[in-house]
Amino acid sequence: KLHLVSIGVSQYADANLKLEFAAKDAQALAELFRTRAKPLSAEVNAAELVDSAATKEAIRDVLKSAAEQTDLEDTLVVFFAGHGAMVGQRYYFLPHELAKSAERLEDDIRAQGLPADEISDYLGRAKALKRVLIFDTCASGGAVALAGGDRSSFALRGAIERLSRSQGVFTLAASSSEEAAKESK
Repeated sequence: KLHLVSIGVSQYADANLKLEFAAKDAQALAELFRTRAKPLSAEVNAAELVDSAATKEAIRDVLKSAAEQTDLEDTLVVFFAGHGAMVGQRYYFLPHELAKSAERLEDDIRAQGLPADEISDYLGRAKALKRVLIFDTCASGGAVALAGGDRSSFALRGAIERLSRSQGVFTLAASSSEEAAKESK
């Protein structure tokens, strides 16, 4: 079986975080797997969370559910599209409801974002031996740029490598501050 969790946020509660393609990308990826994976998998279970449905709690629930449904011979693919940010040495995915309430954006991200190590914990609970995690998010060019900061791509690389070593998860990440800045509306 193929288990897919596809998450994309274009319309954030904070209109300043709006993106053009994240939700569309999540929907397109889910459709691609539904149609093209059938010859390879006896069953395709796809869960989509886009825009207002992609809350921190809903993401946790769908990740937990997908992990619980897997068997050893299954494949689990998890896709995130939207804003991502490095705060210190920790990567966060920004869920739909992220709202400015603290003096510094980094404090809001720490409190309201979904940290990569928590995502990794959910993937680590899956019985599936084949697990793929895809981040189509901006780590330094998107949300953190709104705070006026500049981050090194090496911090994101370190977070991804820790995920791979600790959980045996293959991780793909797209991160370009120029592209993220172009997509932000």
